[in-house]
Amino acid sequence: MSPLVAKCSICRRVRDDGGIEVGQGTWGDLRNYLIKYDLRPIDVDFSHTDCPECAQAYRNALLYRTPQSRAVSSDAS
Repeated sequence: MSPLVAKCSICRRVRDDGGIEVGQGTWGDLRNYLIKYDLRPIDVDFSHTDCPECAQAYRNALLYRTPQSRAVSSDAS
């Protein structure tokens, strides 16, 4: 059975939950993760999510948009 690894859909880092509660791991480079666990990319199944840094940046981008920028982005559609 292939391990299920959380991968950030924005920055492409992966969460290493090795030895701790699922969802509480550290985020790092995919290549380093594969080397650490002696895996090949085809040996892993990915679950896409957002790492805390990217999720916070996305939330901030939505929260701090001005009314003018919202009007411009809706006009572009």
